[in-house]
Amino acid sequence: MPRVSTPRRLSKRLSRHLAGTLRKHRHAPERGDGPMFFAKLLSRAVLLVAAITVLAPHSRAENGIFNLSEVDCLTLNMYWEARGEGEVGLRAVAHVTLNRVRSLLFPDSICDVVAQGGQNAQGGACQFSWWCDGLDDWPYDMRMWRASHTIARKVMLGRDSDPTSGALWYHADYVIPYWADDYIQTVQIGPHIFYR
Repeated sequence: MPRVSTPRRLSKRLSRHLAGTLRKHRHAPERGDGPMFFAKLLSRAVLLVAAITVLAPHSRAENGIFNLSEVDCLTLNMYWEARGEGEVGLRAVAHVTLNRVRSLLFPDSICDVVAQGGQNAQGGACQFSWWCDGLDDWPYDMRMWRASHTIARKVMLGRDSDPTSGALWYHADYVIPYWADDYIQTVQIGPHIFYR
């Protein structure tokens, strides 16, 4: 799973940088490097405080039901599954992911739903193909990443209607999976056909 920068992880990283600056320049005042030492120390301390005070409040929704890593897991899933399909395609993938979290048939966290099947070396297929394709999962289109992230937060806060009508499954329109006849088709959005 790609590493997400939670406030805790970011503040730990900045704390290590701050400690490294202290170690590296512990003799700076004696060598006459005092002003540079204190400038570096101050800049790193400011970054640490910013990480804790600015990012931490965003690690939970107003109702406290999700943290930053859950938002990032949903955003990654939306980005890699539907980044070229416009807002409705992104919303559809987000809702299917959350519908699965609410279903007894799937894991009960977003990150676990996204990663389902990928941990099973005995042939368990990944639920989302991008998860197991062996490619780098970091987004390269930051504009689309930000748009996906905004939509993910809105969907997670319950401020968006489900365009899939409660779908739990979908597939691309160029394939016909063996399971398609077992479920009720709800809608087609772009190249994806949705089922419940």
